[in-house]
Amino acid sequence: METSYKQTGETRSTPFLEISRLKQILKLSLPIAVAIIGFASVGLIDIAMVGRLGDEALAAIGLANSLFFLLFVVTIGLGTGIQTMTAMRVGEGNLHLSGKDLNAGLILGIVLGLFLMIVGYIAFPFLVTYMNQDREVVEQAVAYLNARMPQLLFFALCFAFRSYWNGIGKPQITLLEMIIAIGGNVIFNYLLIFGKFGFPEMGAAGAGLSTTLATICTFILYMVIGIKDLRINGFLRGLPDKSRIHTLIRLSIPLGISRFLVTISISILFYMVGFLGTKETAALNVMNNIMVTIVLIADAMGFVTITFVGQALGRKDIGDAKRWGWDAAKVGTVILSVFSILVALFPQEILSLFIIDPATLSITMFPLRLSALNILVIGYVTIIGSALVGAGAAKTSLILTLVIQWCLMLPLQWLLGIYFDFGLLGFVLGFFIAYTIGTVIVSFIWHREGWSNQGT
Repeated sequence: METSYKQTGETRSTPFLEISRLKQILKLSLPIAVAIIGFASVGLIDIAMVGRLGDEALAAIGLANSLFFLLFVVTIGLGTGIQTMTAMRVGEGNLHLSGKDLNAGLILGIVLGLFLMIVGYIAFPFLVTYMNQDREVVEQAVAYLNARMPQLLFFALCFAFRSYWNGIGKPQITLLEMIIAIGGNVIFNYLLIFGKFGFPEMGAAGAGLSTTLATICTFILYMVIGIKDLRINGFLRGLPDKSRIHTLIRLSIPLGISRFLVTISISILFYMVGFLGTKETAALNVMNNIMVTIVLIADAMGFVTITFVGQALGRKDIGDAKRWGWDAAKVGTVILSVFSILVALFPQEILSLFIIDPATLSITMFPLRLSALNILVIGYVTIIGSALVGAGAAKTSLILTLVIQWCLMLPLQWLLGIYFDFGLLGFVLGFFIAYTIGTVIVSFIWHREGWSNQGT
């Protein structure tokens, strides 16, 4: 069903933003946020359950995930391209053609997923040995990666479906994915990590296999729903035309590269922190996952912004597209402020859910508290950056990533964390300075409207 977001003379407003637009943002963002956070909690569940095995297992999963997400995030670029195309299709009034965008995404997802699996199986065992000197950590990290590698294929396909639903303004369907992903992962983790009910005790490898099995279950669900409800929009009705595939590739490649570079920066961060010790690596793993889970709220707001901006540009309404970017950023910043305050006030209570070693807990407390500020700056950059993606300015988003992550953040983190020996605190400060500058840059770009002629 086509969604429309037109202004009316009856719209009540506040000095902050119009009530009608606030309701529309929340209506779409809440299901997406719940689904994304639910999906991300799968990783936190892995950490919480494997953390009972000790610091080595905890550090191993952190190290493994920093590598795994190098390839994992490339599939997110593909999904975001699908959402951008679908949202514009809705704005143009061509919902009946949107299924062909999904078809193109699934074909590219299969090719991309299989390619990434092969790369991972070949490269990761060698890379792990260069990133950590603890033999037990390396062995558990490799076992976890080998078990999780097939997830790359099935997540690429699942994310194509999820992006399609977001693009047409029906994100509620992704809540089903969350239920299966969380429920399946908890059950499989319990059986395979600890070897319950006759299943093998696989430790960290069991956590990786559990995540893969849960993703396969969600893909089966999406296929059933797609065959039942999306055939009318062209789903599985013939191969997509070359121009559609070309447009999807043009949008997805910069986004995939951008996500890839962000994840490489995280891997480099783990590499630098590895010189501080295993406890610091374990602490960074927990702190990073807590922060990522909260910032996923901004990701949810970003996906909503892609939909609104894309639909507005499909209607050729540049002014409305620009307003959606600002409005989503306002709402997202207010929501993230609540979580930022909670992190600042209750770091010990939050960390105790994941860390059992008092020494590891102690060195993580203050850096996590200071990271509360990072939640706000990265959230803002994420939302406005997503608005650029929704406008089809994928290359601009890539350049922003290069500037913020590579020209500012990594050099600052090395300087403050390693050279001046501030440890984890230095890495947090480097992140904050880089993304504070990033908020200024991305705001200027969105205000100037150079993105308005870069749509699909």
